[in-house]
Amino acid sequence: MKTQILRLLLFLLGTTAVGIGLSIIGFGPDKTVQLFARIVETFGGGKAPVTGFNSVNVDSEFRFFAVFWVVYGGFLVQASHDLNKYSPRIPLLLALFFLGGLARAISFMVMGTPHTLFIVLMGVELILPVIMYLFWRGSQQS
Repeated sequence: MKTQILRLLLFLLGTTAVGIGLSIIGFGPDKTVQLFARIVETFGGGKAPVTGFNSVNVDSEFRFFAVFWVVYGGFLVQASHDLNKYSPRIPLLLALFFLGGLARAISFMVMGTPHTLFIVLMGVELILPVIMYLFWRGSQQS
């Protein structure tokens, strides 16, 4: 059961990463962020608009990094399809996601409170990899 849950979580996180990355590349960071901000607002958080994502420099930087997000997601999907082969890389992939959450936490401490969307993302990035790691460890013992 732990293995199936791990496969599902890897696949869902991977396809989400690929989708978000492709959205940023295709539509730009501002449209992508605004979409997800509206989703968060639907569930009761973050009424203020999200600003600062439509400048040329931010657009360029986000589209550049989105390529890495797509590749990262691809690695997760690949691992979900063959846990035996890719199991050794799963802790590294989860650590990268967790470190991204820590980087967001540093921004929070240095720059102040961001839009609710980014607080939600930080929570996911700090909690989900730990949960997934526990499922990975459990699947190694099976």
